[in-house]
Amino acid sequence: MSVNAGPHRIAALIPKLQMRAVALDDAGAFPVEDLRDLRDAGVLALPLPIERSDPGDPEDGCADRLAQVLMQIGAGNLAVGRLLEAHINARHLVARYGSRVQRAQVDADVASGQLFALWVTPEDGLRMTCAGGDIRLDGRKKFCSGAGHATRAIVTAVDDAGATR
Repeated sequence: MSVNAGPHRIAALIPKLQMRAVALDDAGAFPVEDLRDLRDAGVLALPLPIERSDPGDPEDGCADRLAQVLMQIGAGNLAVGRLLEAHINARHLVARYGSRVQRAQVDADVASGQLFALWVTPEDGLRMTCAGGDIRLDGRKKFCSGAGHATRAIVTAVDDAGATR
C-alpha cells in the first residue's frame, strides 16, 4: 500500500481543518471535504503497527507516527480525529482477527479510499444466527462513527454458540 502522507502534507491540512470546524459544528454537518483531504493526502492508508513485518520493533516508529498523526488531526478538528480513529480501529481489528482474504479485501478497500467505521453494540446487542448459507442479525446496536458516510463498518455479534464474531 503506497502512502503519500508525509509530515508536511499532514501539517498543511491542520489550518484547513480548523477553519472549517466551527461551520461544520454549527451546521451539524459531516466533514466530507476534510475526509476527502485526508484520503487524498494518504492519511486513511497510513500503515498500522500490526501490519508491519516486525510489529514489536521499537525502532520501527510506526505506532509513534500514527499517534502523532491522530494528535495533529484531532487538534485540527476533534470530530474528524474521532472519525479517523474509528477508521484506524476498524482496520486494526481486521488486521488482527480477520482472515487472509478479509485482510486483502481491506487493503484493497483502503487503497481505493473507503472509509471504515465501528458500529458499537451494547452488551446484549446483536445475535448472529446461521441457517443454510445465510447469516441473520437480530437485536440492537448503538451509534456508528461515520454513519451514512462510512462505506465499510465493523459490527460485532454473538453467534449461536455464544462466541463473539
